[in-house]
Amino acid sequence: MNSSPAAPSILQMKSGMILDDQTTTFGAPAGMSSSTPRAVRGVGGSNVGERSKLSYVTCHMCETPYVEGKLFWIMSLCKHVLCSDEKHGHQAGVCTYCKTKGVEAYPLKSMSENLQAYFNPDSFSRIIEDAAEKSKYEVETLKRYISHLETEIHRKRNDIAEIGQHIRGFEKVEKRAGELERQVQLLQQ
Repeated sequence: MNSSPAAPSILQMKSGMILDDQTTTFGAPAGMSSSTPRAVRGVGGSNVGERSKLSYVTCHMCETPYVEGKLFWIMSLCKHVLCSDEKHGHQAGVCTYCKTKGVEAYPLKSMSENLQAYFNPDSFSRIIEDAAEKSKYEVETLKRYISHLETEIHRKRNDIAEIGQHIRGFEKVEKRAGELERQVQLLQQ
């Protein structure tokens, strides 16, 4: 008899986490009515004694800090963060905080470093500073380009004014030519 573990589910492969064999979705282990979120081996784990990059994140329900040893989950649609406290009465596919239905819950700890950075005040500050630096460069580039376009507009307006003067000059010449032509016709009669 083959005792190898079952192949991971599509959800497990997609999210990059290893779920307990008895779990299905957030808040509902298979065949049970428990309100505890699914357990995660390896990736999710406990946060006890850990100085986390996510240390200022708290549960939206009870404001428990991330470092107090509970599993924390982020909801896929509404992005609320919830801890595994059974008092919250978590239900499968529903955000306990805002009651949004159809959500998936992902262990906060299993997020990529890029996403975790948004939960870390130091990293987030650095992200904002980088964005500000890039925005400053883009704004300066746009200002320079706008200045160039304004110079071009000024030059084209001067060209148009000069052409207008030439046209008015031609109109005077044309008017004078018309007068001379009438005089010639009078003389020929």
